Amino acid sequence: NMLVGNSKDKGMAGLGSPGLKGLNWRKPVYVGDILSVEQEFLDKRLSESRPGLGLVTFRNYVYNHHDELVMDVTGTLMVACRPEK
Repeated sequence: NMLVGNSKDKGMAGLGSPGLKGLNWRKPVYVGDILSVEQEFLDKRLSESRPGLGLVTFRNYVYNHHDELVMDVTGTLMVACRPEK
């Protein structure tokens, strides 16, 4: 839910994902933990087969309230592209 809200706040129109490249659970997460997410964009490109569609490669880092890395995930997100002005 944090990631969807973050994308919506940035005006991104997510259109699904072709999948994840890697997901690593680094530490256990417990009831009552407060989590935060840091997102890094690694690459972006236009789809060769679908006009108006972009592919964004990202890595997300999830931290607990002790600032310990508990999970990281790398994947690709399909997004709607804005027309060039």
